Amino acid sequence: METEQSRTLVSDLLAAQFSGDQQSARALIDPDAEFVIPVSVNLHPPKGPAGILDFQMEQALKFFDMVTARIDTLKIVADGDTVVVRSHVEVKAMNGRDYVNEVVHIYTCKNGKVVRLEEHMDSLLFKEIVLDS
Repeated sequence: METEQSRTLVSDLLAAQFSGDQQSARALIDPDAEFVIPVSVNLHPPKGPAGILDFQMEQALKFFDMVTARIDTLKIVADGDTVVVRSHVEVKAMNGRDYVNEVVHIYTCKNGKVVRLEEHMDSLLFKEIVLDS
């Protein structure tokens, strides 16, 4: 895909997710799309639009008080079929601890759909703040 097409696709996906429009978000993800997260987190997300979006929502609700969530997009960089989104996250973990981290998502786009999503973060911080009680 061309750079601006990829940037628009990912921007539309993020807008749909943040507005709660799951139907529109699912339409932008390829049926065989994969979601790759840090191995150290020891979670295994499913493939496809419903699997990826449901997994993200389930994990968010399991680990965080989403009412307290503040997610700021710091930068979006696109080049051809690849879009990189850097975000700052502040949220109260379900264990009562404050969780502050930066997350980088790398989207790969093809034929008007997201075909791969990689998540990168300080997974040790996630483990220490969120998973360890």
